[in-house]
Amino acid sequence: MRTGYIDRWDSMTLKSIRDFLKQDYSNKELVIVDSADNNYGKQKLVENDWDQHPDIVYIPYHDTVFGQSAEPSQIEPIRGWQRKLGVMAASGEFIVNWDDDDFNMPDRLSQSREAIEGLECAAIQDLLIYHDGEIYLEPQNNGRSYQVEMTFIYRRDTFMQKLELPGWFNMQGLLKGVHLGTINDPSICVVRFHDQTLSTKNHWLKRLANIGPLCGPYREMIDEKMRRYHGI
Repeated sequence: MRTGYIDRWDSMTLKSIRDFLKQDYSNKELVIVDSADNNYGKQKLVENDWDQHPDIVYIPYHDTVFGQSAEPSQIEPIRGWQRKLGVMAASGEFIVNWDDDDFNMPDRLSQSREAIEGLECAAIQDLLIYHDGEIYLEPQNNGRSYQVEMTFIYRRDTFMQKLELPGWFNMQGLLKGVHLGTINDPSICVVRFHDQTLSTKNHWLKRLANIGPLCGPYREMIDEKMRRYHGI
């Protein structure tokens, strides 16, 4: 999980950590790469008795992992650099991209692990989006590839083998040529759009307006999940 906004720690990041700890997949590890140049994130882990949690690894921005400084070079984008640090520090065979501001259901890891069986990577096909109290379902054919970065599960060895390739810091470039599986249930991860994520806000709001809010029995099922697990 990449994080770095102080205001996200209180409003989103802590909840994302709780989502992870509630996962029904037992053999798990959360690697947090905190890019904020302060001790706020570490303090929050201590306050919640997570600083010594066996399933949580915390990497502050200026820490060092395997001789690699967390300070990004001028060439490598910071998001890719953070991901690289997280993957290098991870001890598991599989990596799941875990955003600090999305809603994750308790079966996300188990469903993702099932989807990648015999493959190098899998991702959610149709994307569920939460914005301003509404739920949207964006299909893969809506001008967006279904390989949505925040829903990926991939093999750690696949990532490590491609770190020297051009464009490794971009998930699309990193997994180019890799056969991708599909995670069939998009409800395991609901992506949250908010002001900090909407760098191209007008563009995304227009896309959501074209899609229209989700409705019908499937929406009712999503609403029930959101109420049960996230109090929304």
